[in-house]
Amino acid sequence: MDAENLRNIYNQYFSQGSSAWSSTDLKKTRKVVERTLYWLRKSGFSKANASVLDIGCATGYYTESFRLTGCNSLGLDYSEIAVEQAAQRFPSCRFVQMNGFEPSFEEEFDVAFCRGFSGVNTHDLEFIARWVNKYMRYISAGGYFVLAYSSDFSGKEKSGETVNLSRSELSMLVTLINGEYKGTHIFYYFGFVSKVKRAFEKYILRKNVKDYFYILIQKSS
Repeated sequence: MDAENLRNIYNQYFSQGSSAWSSTDLKKTRKVVERTLYWLRKSGFSKANASVLDIGCATGYYTESFRLTGCNSLGLDYSEIAVEQAAQRFPSCRFVQMNGFEPSFEEEFDVAFCRGFSGVNTHDLEFIARWVNKYMRYISAGGYFVLAYSSDFSGKEKSGETVNLSRSELSMLVTLINGEYKGTHIFYYFGFVSKVKRAFEKYILRKNVKDYFYILIQKSS
């Protein structure tokens, strides 16, 4: 996980106008954000106009989605090209170019939202926990870190595939993070219909299907 190498890769990627590695559908990103806020409220988070840090924001669609729900959102990415595109596309949001493995802020956030960040693409759980715990320092008391990534939960993957953290690995990971584990959720875009479709693909068609998991960690008051 070399930050400078990742930065160069993403700069090249975003300079080509590609979008397969990031979300560019505001309707979909807003639905994910609204569901995330629902899970947070169910866990006891009730602050209105929350300050949200979007880690690995890419071109800013999740950052903007949080803003549209009334949050004060800040997007962070190490690719200056991605940050420039995000700022041009969503001028009402704030964006910062920063090494995502070494955060440094003079402010606190009520929620840190981290979806699809390259730092989760490893089976080195201690590595993941180290950089997550750096963000925990900047979360206000009672605030949350939301860690999201995709997996088929098998614990193994083919060459070139993003990692598939197993459920046991995820259970171990949350014990390494400095906060209180508040649950793991799977997002289904069309709710029960998507859930049934996914089960059919997995167990009847035997497809290797990844789900996006969302882990909620609360900072102690």
